[in-house]
Amino acid sequence: MAKEDLSMEEKFASTTSCHGISHVYQNDSGRLPRMIWLILTIAATAVCISQCIIIIYDASQLPTRITFSDVSANSTVFPSITICNTDNSPRDALPESDLKYLSILLHTQSTENAYNETQVQEAARYFIKKYGDKFDYENYIRTSSAKLENMLLRCQWMNRPCSLSDFTSIVTDYGNCFTFNPGTKDLPLKNQTVPGEVYGLRLAFNIGQYKYYPDLLDRNRPDAGIRFTIHYHKEPPNLLAKSIIAPVGSHTYVSFTRTYHKKLEKPWGECGSRKLLFHEFYSHVACIDEVSAIYASTLCNCSIIGAFGPYGVCDSVKFITCIVPILAKARVQANENIAACPVACETYTYPTVISYGNLALIPISSLITNYLNVSGIIRHAQSLDWIKDPNYSTANFVRDNILYLDIYYSDLHTNAIEQKRATGFAEVLSNIGGQMGLFIGASIITIAEILQYLIRIFYNKSFNKPADKSKEDLNLEQNRKSSSV
Repeated sequence: MAKEDLSMEEKFASTTSCHGISHVYQNDSGRLPRMIWLILTIAATAVCISQCIIIIYDASQLPTRITFSDVSANSTVFPSITICNTDNSPRDALPESDLKYLSILLHTQSTENAYNETQVQEAARYFIKKYGDKFDYENYIRTSSAKLENMLLRCQWMNRPCSLSDFTSIVTDYGNCFTFNPGTKDLPLKNQTVPGEVYGLRLAFNIGQYKYYPDLLDRNRPDAGIRFTIHYHKEPPNLLAKSIIAPVGSHTYVSFTRTYHKKLEKPWGECGSRKLLFHEFYSHVACIDEVSAIYASTLCNCSIIGAFGPYGVCDSVKFITCIVPILAKARVQANENIAACPVACETYTYPTVISYGNLALIPISSLITNYLNVSGIIRHAQSLDWIKDPNYSTANFVRDNILYLDIYYSDLHTNAIEQKRATGFAEVLSNIGGQMGLFIGASIITIAEILQYLIRIFYNKSFNKPADKSKEDLNLEQNRKSSSV
């Protein structure tokens, strides 16, 4: 039969790259094989369409996958270590009346509803009356808190001596604290090149528990020791949520590794960032600090983090009468508002393993006299009634005041955890192409052929003359008769 005498359907079936259709229109086959091919082609097409719908639906859910990798290194940047005495201010730093009212302000600043409003306002009036309108609260905290030079007995880094100059001072919710390896211009970052406690940071402290003022102790955390946190050097310390306590009378070993997290932004993930006014590097804790400070500033009509917008810097009166009472509440609201401070897309964390050993009191009692005049300290504390036991010994002093703290990498590898897109346009396209090729032998060329066929049908129905249509019907009838013969 001449090719020009074929119907449009038969022409399409004989030329398309979708081979199942050509078997349906194959004239030299019997009726049964053609019916089988028709059923098979329809079923395969139905399965292909359903699979393609599933692929598109799954891609619309924006799935992700997590990859894990272990990055080896001969040297790894040591994190920042921020340490604080669990007692904010020693007894000999301030008059007792100052200590009493300072405890109210500090606990109110860090914990919501720690004291009632009457007590807070009474404390504020006390400081304003005693020190006047120019009272510098932050400098007052810095100068009245425990001094590092009075606490630090030993400092070693990478098995070499370190000193007070390796620390910087920072005022936190727990008073004046000290950061080792801050990564500042004057104190560049340090790298640990050998894993293990010997080559990490090794510290020994006399925390001076005999100087603790009872009201300054947190009622829910009456600890004696060193509070510290391990954090990335570009992030502020988060002592409220991520602090660890090294107790007195013990040797605390803190081994850790470094983990790098990379997350996807919306719509694939939940991380994000925002431009911070007073921090160059975005982190969740920096954002919480800034948002809570801005919230408090709007209520008090002054700023505690530097001048911005219409707000000037708070004077001391405004700070202790307005900012301090609402700062803890502002921090709670900032934490509850996830949209205000999304999780950072790139973070470093330091999973820790902590172990403790009791100090050997008998030998240390003799060694400690090389660092401290223990007998003189005990006699002075007894004279001021800070130590009431007349038989208080050097061993008792070590048990109640001395601690050792080792912080170090257990290995120098970095564990990288990265969230990636599980599907993209290329993946969806290849998956759909695979289903089309597997079930119906189709491709992009086949889609183009189908589109051409549909366009020709539309063109013929819309523009062909009736006589031409009758001629086409006559040719179709002749083809059928010849096929039956």
